[in-house]
Amino acid sequence: DDPLSVDVPKLLHRIFDADMRLLLGREKLTTNVTCMQPKLSGADNMNHALSYIFDDSTHKDLPLKEGRRCEDGRCCDACSRNIFPTFATDAETRLETFPELASFTFNELEKVATGTILQF
Repeated sequence: DDPLSVDVPKLLHRIFDADMRLLLGREKLTTNVTCMQPKLSGADNMNHALSYIFDDSTHKDLPLKEGRRCEDGRCCDACSRNIFPTFATDAETRLETFPELASFTFNELEKVATGTILQF
């Protein structure tokens, strides 16, 4: 096996950039939703946060209130969610074929802008 060319990372970036341009040109449905943040503070919030770290299915039980501190400290009343109906076909997201999708989590991410996360 020959080592990969040093051009591979640059080529991958070009492919990812081209894919993103194609994605942004597709049909997009935008829905504004009110941002939510944890309702609890202090020790009560810490208990819920620790539960979520160990079992990410507990996030549905977290009490919430309206509002969120958005990126760069700017707050807003609503955020939008963009849905790309043609991003993936039903066959590509079928849980019977890809059961790992059911356990997909963002817990391992440390510093990623939420605007760059694709959720399905």
